[in-house]
Amino acid sequence: GLYNGPSGHPEPAHAEGGLNSTPAAALAEVFGSVTAETIEETGVRAEELSEPLLIGCMVDGRLKPDLLFV
Repeated sequence: GLYNGPSGHPEPAHAEGGLNSTPAAALAEVFGSVTAETIEETGVRAEELSEPLLIGCMVDGRLKPDLLFV
């Protein structure tokens, strides 16, 4: 079957330093946004979630890049 889980995207302005953020700050925003979207879209509390695990990347039908997490 098909699966459509929580989705969203990182916000450069949310990373420490904004558009001039360090690679570490940008990475923290990518993984942090995964957790935030999961909480927002499912109602699962943060303390009930494990750390996001990147399992792959792809492009959608419009050639937009997509990262896949569990």
